[in-house]
Amino acid sequence: MQGIIGVKYIWKGKPMKNNGKRKVNCFICMDSGIVKYTQKADGKTYDYIAHCTCQAGNSYRYEGNKYYIPCIADVINVEEIEKFNRNKYKGATL
Repeated sequence: MQGIIGVKYIWKGKPMKNNGKRKVNCFICMDSGIVKYTQKADGKTYDYIAHCTCQAGNSYRYEGNKYYIPCIADVINVEEIEKFNRNKYKGATL
């Protein structure tokens, strides 16, 4: 998709503790299951969401229900998001 200008995860739930640090299982969505991204089209900026490919994102997958949330892997290069988040939170207490 062209025109994507920003990506961020949406946090939900309480952090899991692991020796005083939050254990992160997915660095794409930071265990929220949802990733928010911003796309620019026709001179306007729009916010969208996509479900993650991890276990937390499975609850948002389309299974014939009324609303469709696309998979983040179909929208953006997930390896870049994961690399960015791993570097950003490297050694940090979350």
